[in-house]
Amino acid sequence: MNGTRGPYFRTLRGLRQGDPLSPLLFNLVADALSMMLEKAVDMGLIVGVLNSLIEEGISYIQYADDIILMTDGSDKSITNLKILLYCFEWLSGLKINYHKSEVILFGFSQEEKEREANMLNYRLGALPIKYIGIPVLDSFLGIPAFKGLEKMLKRSDPWKGKFMTSGGS
Repeated sequence: MNGTRGPYFRTLRGLRQGDPLSPLLFNLVADALSMMLEKAVDMGLIVGVLNSLIEEGISYIQYADDIILMTDGSDKSITNLKILLYCFEWLSGLKINYHKSEVILFGFSQEEKEREANMLNYRLGALPIKYIGIPVLDSFLGIPAFKGLEKMLKRSDPWKGKFMTSGGS
């Protein structure tokens, strides 16, 4: 205030559900989480997956308010990820819903999967899962796995025609 930094104050209320400002504020906070994750990867605190295909690997995929965090499964990455999430909660005031969160591991024994899920304090999930309506599995997906997407295609067909112009551009 008046060119000087004031004391810290804690907010006790947020926005009402459905407030038009809510998505904008969430995007600001989600960008901060993205930057925190990217910085942690740059500093070598978290190791992403697919390092052989992409230089620094993939450490997260985010769509709206859903996020998939991916690490190499090392104790160092998991510990640093947990600390980063605690810091994010403290800085943003948002709380991670641990009841909705799951750990899904590929290529680990059942004991190792349970140990790592306990390190993060998440439930141990199982495949297949759906992300944005698309099935995710660690093996080949046949055509029957995508049957649920037919409903989405039927809804999008009429929408396409509404916004098409007869002109070439």
